[in-house]
Order: sequence, then structure tokens, then C-alpha cells
Amino acid sequence: MFPGITNNGLAKNTSYKVVLPFYVYAGLSFLAATVLVVFSSSAFLQHYFHPRTLAITHLMALGWGTMMILGASHQLVPVLIEGKLYSNVLAHLSFAFSAIGIPLLVYSFCEFDFGWPAQSGAILINLSVLFYLINMGISMSKSKVESVHAIFVFTATLWLFITTLVGLFLIYNFTYNILSQDSLSYLPLHAHMGIIGWFLL
Repeated sequence: MFPGITNNGLAKNTSYKVVLPFYVYAGLSFLAATVLVVFSSSAFLQHYFHPRTLAITHLMALGWGTMMILGASHQLVPVLIEGKLYSNVLAHLSFAFSAIGIPLLVYSFCEFDFGWPAQSGAILINLSVLFYLINMGISMSKSKVESVHAIFVFTATLWLFITTLVGLFLIYNFTYNILSQDSLSYLPLHAHMGIIGWFLL
């Protein structure tokens, strides 16, 4: 029998009402990023810390890539564990927090303002990933099936959470100097963690 297929032949899966908003948001983010690229071509010839470059990078990484990953894995993990998603409410909260946090962060990068909009956006994004982790963790713990693939998705998302947490510290470090060095010193760490996390997921 194939993973996720029950004895009556029906696949255990998450409702499209949970998954679809992630996909729609990802598509709109890709479109918005494309428009920004068209009108910001000169930014790519300047310093990598240019506001538009930062905004486009995070819009693609979070708005497109991460939202696609979250949407797909909300659908995939229940199939892998042959069980139900623990909470649709947590899934909706995960989407809502990201949907609000990403524009706040992208706007802040465009304006090169690391005040409350950037800080609030970063907090919301971290909460979104945390809610996802809690949802997946409880779903997996309640399942009678142990799936190495589901565990891999969970640990890869844990890596993503650490990456967004580092990003949160970098945002706050611009204002409060909570780290021993300036944020630019830690930027390669954040960027490489994000790239690795993307490939893992």
C-alpha cells in the first residue's frame, strides 16, 4: 500500500482551504517581485545591501519560496504520516502571520527602515514558522506511522526557523546592538543558512 492511502483507498490529506491561500500568496509574491525587478534593475549594479535588492530577495525567499513550501508541506506531511493535520487553526494562523509579516518586512527594506515595521514583520514571520512546527510536531506525534520523510521535513523546517530567528536578531541589532558585532558581520551566516534551508525543504 502506498504512503498516505488508507484501506478504503482514500488519501488522508489537508483541506484545500488550508493549502490554497499559501499558493495564491506565493504566486502574487512572485508577480510583485518580478515587477520590482523590472523597475529596480539599477539596484543590482550597486552594493548587495541596497534597499531594493534586500526587498526583492526577501520577497522571493519568504513570499514566494517559503509560502510555497509551507503550503505544500501542510498538504504533504499528513499523507506521509497517514494521519490528519493536528490543527487547521494553527495552519490558518501560520498563513495569516506570514501574510502580514512579509509585506511589513519588504516595505521596511525598501525604505531602509529597521524600526517597528521591520521588527513586527520579523516577529510575525517567526511566529508563523513556529506555529507550523508545532502543528507538524503534534500531527507526527499523534500518528501511528513513523515516516523518515516527514521527520526530514520537520527538521528542515526547524532549520528554517533558526534562519528566521537569526534574521530577527539581525533586525533588532540595527537598533539595540544586542549582538557583539554589527548586523552586516552576521549577514553571510543568515544568507547561507537560508540557502541551505531552501535546498533542504
